[in-house]
Amino acid sequence: MKTKQREFKSSVNIKFDLGKQEFFRNYLPTPSHAESLQKIISGFNDSEGKHSHIVIGPYGTGKSLLGTLIAGMASRTVSDSSFEFLKKKFTNVDDEIYGQLSEFQLKDKKYLPVILNGNEGSFRQSIISAVMKTIEENNLEIIVPGIINKILKTVEKWEEEFPKTYKEFKKQLRDSERSIDVWRVNILNYEKEEIAWFKNIFPSLSSGAEFIVDFKEDFTEQIKFVIDQLDKQNLGLFIVYDEFGRFLQSLQPNMIHETMQDLQDLAELSDHHAKHLHLLFITHKNLRHYFLKLSEEYQNEFQRIEKRFQLYHIDSDRSTFIRITESLLSNMEQKREIPNLTETDVKNELRKYPLFSHLNQVEVEKLVIKGAYPIHPVAIFMLPHLSSYFAQNERTLFTFLQSKEKGGLVNHIKHNTGYYLTYKLFDFFFPEIDQEEYLENKGLEIYKKLVPRIPIDKNELKNLFKFLSLWSITNLSSKQKLTSDFISFAMGLEKEFLENQLLQLSKLKVIRFNRIQGSWELFEGSSIDLEHEILLRKETSTITSNQKKGILERTLNKKYFLSNDYNDQKSMTRFASVNIILSSEILDPDFDSSKIRFEMNSDAIVNYVLIEDTQEYEIVLEKLASINDKYSYFCIPFKSIQEIKEELFQYHILTTLKQDADFMKNDKDLLNEVTIKLEDLFYALTNFMKTYTEFSGELQWYLNGKKLRIKNEIIFEKILSNRMFEIFPLTPEVRNDSFVRRKINSVQRKAGFKVVDHIIEDYKEGGLSIEGNGPDYLIFATIFKNNNFDLSNLNEIESIEFNSLRNDLVSELLRKDHGKLSDLTQILKLEPYGIRAPLIPIILISLLRDKWDQLMFYRNEMYVPAITGEKLYQMVEEDKEYEFVFYNFDEKYKPLFNFLKETFGEYVSETTLRSATPIVLSSGLLNWLRSLPRFTQVTNNMNKELVEFRDLIKRSEIDPRSTIEIFYLNYASNLSVIIKNKDSLESHLLDYKKVLKNRVLNLIGCNDFIELFQWANKKNPVIKKNNSLVNGIINADRDNWIDSIILTIVGVRLEEWSDTTDHMFEQLLLKDYNSNESDIPQGEYLTISLNGSEKSITKLEMSTKTQTIYKNVHRMIKNAGRNVPKDEIEYMLYHLVKEFVE
Repeated sequence: MKTKQREFKSSVNIKFDLGKQEFFRNYLPTPSHAESLQKIISGFNDSEGKHSHIVIGPYGTGKSLLGTLIAGMASRTVSDSSFEFLKKKFTNVDDEIYGQLSEFQLKDKKYLPVILNGNEGSFRQSIISAVMKTIEENNLEIIVPGIINKILKTVEKWEEEFPKTYKEFKKQLRDSERSIDVWRVNILNYEKEEIAWFKNIFPSLSSGAEFIVDFKEDFTEQIKFVIDQLDKQNLGLFIVYDEFGRFLQSLQPNMIHETMQDLQDLAELSDHHAKHLHLLFITHKNLRHYFLKLSEEYQNEFQRIEKRFQLYHIDSDRSTFIRITESLLSNMEQKREIPNLTETDVKNELRKYPLFSHLNQVEVEKLVIKGAYPIHPVAIFMLPHLSSYFAQNERTLFTFLQSKEKGGLVNHIKHNTGYYLTYKLFDFFFPEIDQEEYLENKGLEIYKKLVPRIPIDKNELKNLFKFLSLWSITNLSSKQKLTSDFISFAMGLEKEFLENQLLQLSKLKVIRFNRIQGSWELFEGSSIDLEHEILLRKETSTITSNQKKGILERTLNKKYFLSNDYNDQKSMTRFASVNIILSSEILDPDFDSSKIRFEMNSDAIVNYVLIEDTQEYEIVLEKLASINDKYSYFCIPFKSIQEIKEELFQYHILTTLKQDADFMKNDKDLLNEVTIKLEDLFYALTNFMKTYTEFSGELQWYLNGKKLRIKNEIIFEKILSNRMFEIFPLTPEVRNDSFVRRKINSVQRKAGFKVVDHIIEDYKEGGLSIEGNGPDYLIFATIFKNNNFDLSNLNEIESIEFNSLRNDLVSELLRKDHGKLSDLTQILKLEPYGIRAPLIPIILISLLRDKWDQLMFYRNEMYVPAITGEKLYQMVEEDKEYEFVFYNFDEKYKPLFNFLKETFGEYVSETTLRSATPIVLSSGLLNWLRSLPRFTQVTNNMNKELVEFRDLIKRSEIDPRSTIEIFYLNYASNLSVIIKNKDSLESHLLDYKKVLKNRVLNLIGCNDFIELFQWANKKNPVIKKNNSLVNGIINADRDNWIDSIILTIVGVRLEEWSDTTDHMFEQLLLKDYNSNESDIPQGEYLTISLNGSEKSITKLEMSTKTQTIYKNVHRMIKNAGRNVPKDEIEYMLYHLVKEFVE
């Protein structure tokens, strides 16, 4: 198909396209070019304005075209008519640009365009070389200082290092009738002919090499010199560096510092020192982004350099592209017209899908539907997005319009009569994707990985997959979801046929329908037939009711509702927990709604009732109308859980499969597939539960047997607040969010322990001695200070709530003086107070502090001593396991109490001083008793009255209360008996010693110890040694002889005796007394007289060990005694015998 003479240029090369008039005539003003065009032109108009610029944008956005236009205007290479043509295009578009162009047109200054492109070597070398080349091309006589220096230094080097070359150079001078000195002067005077002559002869002196000046020295000075010289001729320079990013990408590390400095110096020179030097650099991204692989320091430095330039960001302009497309297609000689029927259908479709929200309806019809035909509207929509991601110089929005390659528009028009559909863009932008090994875009990687799964002969499936892939890689699902209807429109396919194709691709596991997004998407499925695996597992798996409820509970994004109005007023958080319950549970005769609330530890319950069979619906409603529970709400829709039976079972099975490590190892993509499948099922289950969570109108609400009307969450929470005010009107206000909650952390819990300890120990101090800013002080302040709660004045509590609670607790104590601890704690827990668990120990002991010393606690009939804060918290948590006894002793007990305190007060433990009176008295009595000798504490060989008195005191350790009452009954009328018994028990040991003395004396028939000693001393030496009685008497001290006899006979001190020991002593005493010489062990005895006393020694065979000792002693005395007088040795042996022989 032929087009008109006026052609659209698909790509621009500034070097070759500079000055072409068609660019000015075909240019369409675009919003994305407006800022850059206006500010760059204003720099030419204002010598003090900004002269250094960087234009940034992706391929195909017209950056090079912009540079071409400005360079053409600045160089005056464009005709006045073309300039005027361009200017008029802004008449009704942008007045400011129009004004700047008009002013620029009147300027007589001409700027020489210096054009660079891509990597042209060293930055300073390429800039200077391009400048000099431009000067030469314009036949200007400007010689920069660098040339003179280079020529003179070259000749000097020849003279010093290459004498043959220098000799040949001098010959050339002579042949041309020049002298070396005159030539040097002419060179220094910038004589053009002499410089040209040197350049001409240079190749003959350097083996054919051209004379090149590197201009490395004084870069900015040389540019400034050129500018000054050009200014004298009313000329300036406009340096345009296209594809500057390619130069930066190839920049060697050792050249980075030099380039940075040159860029900075050039920008500084352009903006501040050279009024007629303008710079334009064209890149695809900011300078620092070309150096992301380098250090942060380099990136920051290039970012700093950027700030010396004026930056302009140009984006893909969809509106402009559409207009260009329309302009190009409308200029075709045989313009194709869209069929009327097709036009109507497309209009209707585009009303459904707002793809062109930046255009009004008239523009959509004129430019998109009619003007861009045969390009499909969806393709028109995608092109700018696709171009911004993947365009290159040879593949942009504009090259597409004239491309004859596969996927190009011209190619399509030549070979097809219908719409250019979107999937063909894949062939245009990615013609060699099969050969590319590495793809930066994840979407393309997925395409390349999945496309082999589609059979080669299924082109229609491939085309559909290409379209879906394009949508994925351009992230357009956020703008338009890939619904089946939209795909049908984009692909030009019948809905039924399309659905079949989508199903085929789904089975191939390359796409899936995302239920959550309601859109089709690419999908990397595994090689495992997951649906078949689910069917196999269903045959051997079951799902319980609790498992069903557990799955559905996970779908709830709100697990409780707050009574906000109540919470704000009471400074606490009361809430209703959500509970999922099956209809079969409600119809169970043993159903107890209050049990659920206690198990969930909640103030109220919202029961989502799931009907298992819709035929039970009316029966369930009747049951709900009969439940009298003011804490439990029930809501029920007319829908059955059977609707999601399959989804629940599959979710259960897939969850199990996901946890099966061996199964998941079968394919690397299996985990992802199972996870996605679970997400889909979860979404379906969540949708089912929305009937409840979004307060659907079909819900029936019940509370306390009555039907409610609840439209939304706000109304429900209002109703819940009102209910909390009715049930818990007397909850005390404690403004401490960290403590007033059902569960607290360990720090808060320990702070609670401390507060209770202070209440126990510092009761009379009022202030409880709690100071500082810790959590314990905050608890004290929010409970006591904020409520003017004075522990020393509990009968006049200001707080209505605390006063009412105090009265109820005291009434309970007066009503029954013993019971379960839970009888007291339940008063605090239940209505009308409903106090949170962490507060209960503190408030309980505080409100009963004046009676706390009269309270005693038992567990398993064992008294609980020394209650601390930690212990009280533990008791309250297990309140059903503990019992309390309240001792409300009247006045008649006071004399007894005072007497016992006076008599035994010194024995009371400090830890019990602040305990209940029975505990204090019990402590004194027990500690006194335990101070007595053990024999006194355990023997029954004493007066019966003393035994009863002593055992009564022992009983007080287990039951202090009954002990005090028995004390009152036995002794209150005659308190002196207590003193008498106390004295008797304290003197019991001494009295019993006297009894034992008389028993020994009477047995032997002696009157005193002297006679007793004489009796023993007369005994045979062998008897003295072996008879315990005789031996004990002989070795006894005259004053404490009975103690010696006791230890010798039984080996236990009298203080540690028991009645068993007493009986043993009696038997052994008689045995030793009745023994005679015939009872002496058989054997030979030796008798020696020592200082008037006879000693008995048994004659034995010495053991080996004894013989060794004997030999050692004998040898020592014999050898060491040689120099010792015999008398001393004999006296030493006397002492040894006296000590070791009995």
